[in-house]
Amino acid sequence: MKPSLPILSSIGFCAVASLVAPSAHAASVAAQWNFNDIGNGGTTIANVGGYVGTFEGSAGRTADAGGVGAVIGDYAYTPGSNTGRLSAGSAGFLTDVNAVAGGQQMSISYWQNLSGTPSSTAFWANSPGATGTNRGMSAHTPWSDGNTYFDTSGCCGGETRVSGALGATVGTWELMTFVYDNGNKSVYRNTTLITSGTGATPLLANFDAFYVGNAANGTEGMSARIDNFTVWNGALTLAEIGGIVPEPTTGLLGLVAGLSLAVRRRR
Repeated sequence: MKPSLPILSSIGFCAVASLVAPSAHAASVAAQWNFNDIGNGGTTIANVGGYVGTFEGSAGRTADAGGVGAVIGDYAYTPGSNTGRLSAGSAGFLTDVNAVAGGQQMSISYWQNLSGTPSSTAFWANSPGATGTNRGMSAHTPWSDGNTYFDTSGCCGGETRVSGALGATVGTWELMTFVYDNGNKSVYRNTTLITSGTGATPLLANFDAFYVGNAANGTEGMSARIDNFTVWNGALTLAEIGGIVPEPTTGLLGLVAGLSLAVRRRR
């Protein structure tokens, strides 16, 4: 079990306040894998939502203390090679993430520690019929050209893509956040806005597969450790992003996320 870590960054108080106070932008955790809970047959259990994720190919957990918190009991996930990936394709997860997408406000955040920058995919939500080989939502952090690309409801430009120079540092834990808000898209590295755009095509709420650390084709595995992969129900604000620390599901922020999840489950 991970110890509780401080949840306030330099703007963390604002982040907690924005999550507690009613807001059109308040985001709650819909699902999160911190990769500390292992199931049967090469699976990992989401610490928020309880969804099953399956390690495929060379994918698996790091050694103990290999997570972003760097303490005993803190693990991260790694694809292991260009063919490894985590498949988050359980029916319950897909049902819930499609409900989030249907609301047209959805964010994804995770910590990454790169060991290289090959052409790779950080996550891929598969949408049948979407252009770009069923690309419902995907991101590169980065592609081999050093750029981040954030595609939604197709690929690879115009109303489907925003991109920019990521500036990621190899060997350093950095927070990546992707925000879709009713046609407005933003990408952040830590609290730095990397790229944004408006007028994007509405999200397709028909995901039938979801992969972390690789693409649907299984040949774009990241050279990295990934931790605390989180799907948010809502469009994260900069203040909320600033409040995400290496252990976002402990302390007050974890209580808020848990209560939000419980309320949604009862509806």
